[in-house]
Amino acid sequence: MEIAALILGIVAILLAWIPGCGIVLGGIPALVGLILAIIALVKKKPKKKQAIIGLVLSILSFVVMIVAIIIIPLIMGVNTYNKAKNVIDDASSTMEEIESQMSSQELQSYNAKFEAYGGANVSGTRVRLLCDLVASHNRDNDIDKQVEVVIGKAKDTSADTFTRLQTSSATNAKTTIKSASKYTVTLGYDPDTGYVTQIGIQGNEQEESENEVENNVENGTTNNTIENGTTNEINNNTNSTNTVLNNAI
Repeated sequence: MEIAALILGIVAILLAWIPGCGIVLGGIPALVGLILAIIALVKKKPKKKQAIIGLVLSILSFVVMIVAIIIIPLIMGVNTYNKAKNVIDDASSTMEEIESQMSSQELQSYNAKFEAYGGANVSGTRVRLLCDLVASHNRDNDIDKQVEVVIGKAKDTSADTFTRLQTSSATNAKTTIKSASKYTVTLGYDPDTGYVTQIGIQGNEQEESENEVENNVENGTTNNTIENGTTNEINNNTNSTNTVLNNAI
């Protein structure tokens, strides 16, 4: 009986480590070996050491099976969780990339409809069409996507501090545009979002006139400098002549 308890304890401890079926294959020998070892110890059989070893091995088998039942599934669950988390993270990263690409495409599409009218020497007819486009755009969009039309050069302006004109501004600007004239159309962008927020319309004649005024101002300043220099030189010469005459007298 002591030898049987020892053998069953050894078999049980070996089978208890098998994942999944260890509790069945190792549980039965461990239980039988435990019972035989207890009986041998109670009856005080001569081979008491073998019965004690069989008892210990049977108990260890149950401990191993408990560990296998709790720890191994826990480890497998953690691994499964990590794999699932990696899959979810990869999917989230992919979705973010797709959303970023869609956002970039949306931005390009949004700006392209205004950028098509930008540039120098734009005909008045196209500028009037641009004013109609802006008026229609402002009617169909919320305040955060309104576009301002200004007479002059557009500037990049932040959306949160940007005071936009009403839809009628584009309509009013259209009434000042002459179909036969040429204009320079500039675009202003929101530095935070990249969206077009302002459109500047400047007549080429107006720009030339402004440049001419600037040139005249510069030329006037230069002429004044020359005149002042000439006057000072004449005064100096007069003073020198008066000094010579006084010395001669």
